[in-house]
Amino acid sequence: MRSRTSRGSGGSATGRGTSTPSASAEGSYTAIARQLCRIAGRPGALSGLRDHVDLGEEEAWIEYTADGRRVNWPIEVRDDWADLLVVSYLIDELEHGDWRFHVRHNGQAMTLFFLDDAAAGQLNELTGEQTIAPFPG
Repeated sequence: MRSRTSRGSGGSATGRGTSTPSASAEGSYTAIARQLCRIAGRPGALSGLRDHVDLGEEEAWIEYTADGRRVNWPIEVRDDWADLLVVSYLIDELEHGDWRFHVRHNGQAMTLFFLDDAAAGQLNELTGEQTIAPFPG
């Protein structure tokens, strides 16, 4: 799911993608956060990750530390669908410089790529259409 482009001219982009996992149990959001950190090449960016998901009680939250700040977000429970607003908060913590998450919608799923703007433009140019867009797209 992570993609990096060489900084020189003529650089090529490589990427791996995954669809957003379901969020139906304890650990679902910490797994999403860890995957986003890995994709962004910042495995320690979000530390002290904890979450709570109780579908029956419709109660969920995620908690982590980023840049010395302790953060706790409530999560909207909608069956086992991941709360994309909370995913966007995690993404905001991880984007840096001109590197950002881009999305390719795939029906009920999506594939995320971590690219600089030039690589995203090259990918769209190669396909002849806007295949990916900055998250949330």
